[in-house]
Amino acid sequence: MSGISKRLILSGFIVFLIIGGFFITFRVAKTNSFFCKYEDPYLCGFTADILKEKLKKLEGEYIESHQNIQVYRVDWKLSGRDQEMLYKDDVSEQMHVVMVGNNVYLKDYSDGRWWEQPMEMLEEYETQLPFEPAVFMGNLKTYFENENNNIYFIQEDVCGADTCRKYALTLQDNDMKKIFFYLSERDKSLKKILVEKEELTQEFMISDSSPTIEKPQHDVKVAKAGENIFVENFLQRSQQSKKTPEYVREFEQIRLQEEDTDIINLPEYSASPSAL
Repeated sequence: MSGISKRLILSGFIVFLIIGGFFITFRVAKTNSFFCKYEDPYLCGFTADILKEKLKKLEGEYIESHQNIQVYRVDWKLSGRDQEMLYKDDVSEQMHVVMVGNNVYLKDYSDGRWWEQPMEMLEEYETQLPFEPAVFMGNLKTYFENENNNIYFIQEDVCGADTCRKYALTLQDNDMKKIFFYLSERDKSLKKILVEKEELTQEFMISDSSPTIEKPQHDVKVAKAGENIFVENFLQRSQQSKKTPEYVREFEQIRLQEEDTDIINLPEYSASPSAL
């Protein structure tokens, strides 16, 4: 029998698995030139979008909490390689970053102007931000590429104005981390990702809006040679560190120790380089 015939025969097998009381059907299905091993059309469409990197124009909100206490939240936008992140606490804006083209812009709250610096300087200074949507989505793609990780449907759930299908993604090499994602029953789009690991919770929520990211055009000041704009921002914010709640400072220290890395960050934020 030819190799082609064997493949045709094998593609006809359907294997039923019982996972957590729910039936999930595995098969080889072709969806827009993408071969999916799931019969669930919601899961197939989402998996195709993740692996083919179609989820590149999104915006929403990210919230990171420790012991059910919000540490920080971010209004974010992602458009191709461009990103915008507005970090906030309960009271005010804490950091505003715009990455457009080959430059990064950082709001200077001392004078209301924007620092401008080449993107390559982030790598040179080994700067990692607490959260970047592009990194977050890249980590998610890596998990989906690993065929040893498992995905299963849990239940229907409410997510904003939509009814969503809630799925769990279990990682072979990290059983302490729980990842859930929510797909809209209306249009099969991704609405939310929830990550739980011990006392840490990350909520990644996506809106229906189509983002527009514009680089600052006015009140821009170019960083000097050898100047790290994030260090400058750190020094400014550190002047206000006494206003930072003690539990936030303690949480940041714990996360720094867990990550075992030196990361330039605002003192209010955990050292979480988009750690999905």
